[in-house]
Amino acid sequence: MRIALRQWRKFIDLIVTSPPYFNAKEYSQYDSVSEYLGIMKDIFLETERVIKEGRMCVINISPVLVAREKRSKQSYRIPLPYYFVPMMEEIGFEFLEDIIWEKPEEIGENVHKHYWI
Repeated sequence: MRIALRQWRKFIDLIVTSPPYFNAKEYSQYDSVSEYLGIMKDIFLETERVIKEGRMCVINISPVLVAREKRSKQSYRIPLPYYFVPMMEEIGFEFLEDIIWEKPEEIGENVHKHYWI
């Protein structure tokens, strides 16, 4: 069994992913940012296990706006990229580049359109 598992190490050239954003959608609700980051770390430990040395893991992530509960409170942002970089470096990845993706305005109007870059 151990021999078979070793065959599944370091065989992927490129990983491109958009992990669920912390509490930004109904399907991705977490009790805390710590819980969310712990789950993400477990996932990316597995990506590090299977990706070849010198290859790339591209993560599409952005800050999440937390809406204010009521008018007297203020909304705030959770800077997910700033948490992901040290987490990924701790796992063994090296930060190479920050790419800003400027989405077309109409992207929010019709979710059935697909945009490729």
